[in-house]
Amino acid sequence: DALSPSASSQKAIEQLKKTEESETRFFVRNNMLLALGFTGDASAGELAKKVLLDKKKEIPLRRCYAALTIGYLPTAPAGQAGLPANNSELSKVLKDVLADRDDDNEVRCCAALALGNLKDASAVALLGKMLNQSEGGKKEHFNIRTYAALGLGRIGTKEAFEELKKSSPTGEKEPDVRTAVIMALGMTGLPEAGDAIAPFLRDKYPLVRGYAALALAQTKSPKSYEIISELFQKEKFVEADGLMALALGLTGNEKAKTDLRK
Repeated sequence: DALSPSASSQKAIEQLKKTEESETRFFVRNNMLLALGFTGDASAGELAKKVLLDKKKEIPLRRCYAALTIGYLPTAPAGQAGLPANNSELSKVLKDVLADRDDDNEVRCCAALALGNLKDASAVALLGKMLNQSEGGKKEHFNIRTYAALGLGRIGTKEAFEELKKSSPTGEKEPDVRTAVIMALGMTGLPEAGDAIAPFLRDKYPLVRGYAALALAQTKSPKSYEIISELFQKEKFVEADGLMALALGLTGNEKAKTDLRK
């Protein structure tokens, strides 16, 4: 409904809210909460905030749904900086959850992703801290760092890009984090992301090399097709070359038609 304003129905929103309250099946109830987020109705934000903050009553899975629901609420129009007033408070709630090391890690991961979906530029510093900095000599759990990277990629500003660049292929030991950083660099769509992705194309893990090719393709760099094609021909591991084949298509280069047919 929310994707088609001309067909948007307040009756559908009211039905979702009413049924969400009376539904006893946990899985259905969680998806109704997420559906309310998709409608963009302001009441969905209040409900999701209440669920997310209630650590005593709500189990982590439902709180994850609540965080993701907030991430799907409408943000500022294209070209307008920041968030609408009604979302600023919700964004702060997500940032508080993410910053709380005593909270459930899965809930914090969803908060990081939701901040990315909101494209909240004010969250870049916090997401960068989660990804790159250590506290008392100990870095965040690798899952948190993975989703912090993805959040930065979805925000996609120059500042987010600079935070992603700090995670180098030689300095980062966790393959999942390296993969997330690579994909996030591609998500930014910035032309300069290609140079930051290039070192990951030689990673020792085949999957990381494959995702690096996908990320490079997303930058639409004029040289990306030739680079990926050369790597594809030399690649010996199926985990990587399947992704590289997809990457050739994602470049949009006309040569891909002939090469992929072969």
